[in-house]
Amino acid sequence: MDPKTKQETKAMVKGMWASIQDRADVASAKMRRDDGAEIDVAVVKSTLNDEVPPKEKHVRTLKMATTGSCPRQQVNYTIAGLVNRLEAGKENWLITLKTLIVFHRLMREVDPSFQDELLKFGERTSTRRMLRLDGFADHTTKETWDFSAWVRLYSVYLDERLDCFRTIKFDPENDKNMDGLLKTCGSSEMLERLPIVQRLLSRMVACLPSGSACSNEIVLLSANMVLREVRAVYKIVCEGIMNLADKFFEMGRNDATRALDIYKENVVLNEKLNTFFNGVNNVSGMRGQVQLPTLQALPPDFQTTLEEYVKEAPKENGMPSPAAPAAAPTAASLVNNIRQGGTTSAALGGTASPSAMPPPMAAPPGVSLKIGAP
Repeated sequence: MDPKTKQETKAMVKGMWASIQDRADVASAKMRRDDGAEIDVAVVKSTLNDEVPPKEKHVRTLKMATTGSCPRQQVNYTIAGLVNRLEAGKENWLITLKTLIVFHRLMREVDPSFQDELLKFGERTSTRRMLRLDGFADHTTKETWDFSAWVRLYSVYLDERLDCFRTIKFDPENDKNMDGLLKTCGSSEMLERLPIVQRLLSRMVACLPSGSACSNEIVLLSANMVLREVRAVYKIVCEGIMNLADKFFEMGRNDATRALDIYKENVVLNEKLNTFFNGVNNVSGMRGQVQLPTLQALPPDFQTTLEEYVKEAPKENGMPSPAAPAAAPTAASLVNNIRQGGTTSAALGGTASPSAMPPPMAAPPGVSLKIGAP
């Protein structure tokens, strides 16, 4: 038997065995007729080993079981069922990916109390990084290697998303009334919070499928769920960089050094954004899902201005500095020009130009990545 046939046979047997186990689990749950039976059936049936999206009927059952008005015991029972499903499918890319999709949908579509309970469950069971599957591998066939690579990327993003909620209560799906988070917060809060959302955006722009995964329906479903969250994450990073530029010349040396490092990280991050946008344009199943923004670069000497200030910055915040009178008007002018001109505030960390970006694409109703002036 040639290697390809051997792989296909192995995949078929593995799939049949998984389907048999699923049917047995569903039958067992239905026979119990207790309060948890309906949840157990929904967990299994929403993550079956078949290449179709999780059925809405079963996802809806899980959503209704995890709302803020539900008993916390029931919410935890549902979480435990999904976590067990991840464990049971640890070498099956399809079951694992569909379980991650269900987690993602619950995080997006149920009120924030679900994420609170998910975090508490992780602390209580010592599985805080339960969604992070960066070592996942399904070696059944050559194609499953590509699917496994996507599972790793997607799981790391979901883990970072949940951790971002834990540390600063930021949720890309519920980003209204977030002005105080980074747009108007003080220097110390901004220096703590901005790297957290930068890290989330960095995980997000790594989420591009490759190889066989680029044409798989289930992979594309999860990839487009991530893509729909770019707007909110991108926007809050922009607001943080604007706030950093506003407050930079009031900072002491230590804070200014940290802020300069954050700004440099944003320059690198904007290059990754360019690569991500171009990559999205090259995946037919992701192209056209959202309207991508145009980034405009700041003058090349902007970073030099910040570096010059750091050299002469006072030891304490708010103290006068020989560098401040000359540098501050320049930075303030740049920030005001961006705000008054309506240019996307990502320019504060970018080296991109409109010509470097992919052409604008039509967005579905309610989705837009045009970030205006604050």
